This record gives sequence, structure tokens and C-alpha cells, in this order.
Amino acid sequence: MPAKIDYEKCTGCGSCYRECPADCYALDDGKIVLKYPEECWHCGICEYECPAGAVDVQLPPQALLDINKRLLAPLGKPKGHGPLDKL
Repeated sequence: MPAKIDYEKCTGCGSCYRECPADCYALDDGKIVLKYPEECWHCGICEYECPAGAVDVQLPPQALLDINKRLLAPLGKPKGHGPLDKL
């Protein structure tokens, strides 16, 4: 899911355009647009830097699963806490 711009909140300041490390944003007739959504890294810099709170970045579901897997893998599989452990 690429970033979304709430144009009712957007002031056109360009902070998302300037700060995006992947250069996903562009100026189109004085309006900020997400021109390359497929290039979005989901880093959240544009959302963080937007003074108007007009940008919303949400991680795609697969990214959340990957992060969860990387964080939990070193812990190993817990024993005695799953429904199948009681069988």
C-alpha cells in the first residue's frame, strides 16, 4: 500500500516531495502527487515530515508478516502455549 495524501489537509508545502528517499512524489501543476507508488519504501519519512498530517503511510500486510517473522524467529517456537500442544 503506497502512501496516501489527504488533499483536504495538504498545504502543498512540498516536505514529502523533498524528504522522500525514494523520490516517489512529484509536483503536478503545483500539486503534490504520489507519482511512483510502486517505488515506496514505506519508511514513513513523508508522514513524519508532513506538518499538516496529510500523509498516511501504512505497511502492506506482507511486510508486517515479514517483520514479525524476523523479530520472532530468534526466540524459537514456544512450547506448551499452542492449541496443538494439548493433544
